[in-house]
Amino acid sequence: MTDIEDLIGADILPIAVLFAGDFVCLDFRDDREKPKVVIWNHEESAELKPITYFVANTFSEFIYKVE
Repeated sequence: MTDIEDLIGADILPIAVLFAGDFVCLDFRDDREKPKVVIWNHEESAELKPITYFVANTFSEFIYKVE
């Protein structure tokens, strides 16, 4: 993850931190208008090569799952 928009990885926006250093993120890589919700795994990721796991197709779906 980075704060430099021109670098790879700028399309994954962390929105919450999880236990042990992982993040819940909005993933804009496939769709700039409708991001998916993913978990960014800090242990498996390399610099500028994020490893993510799918959680929900939309933020609304994610909220419904955690209610």
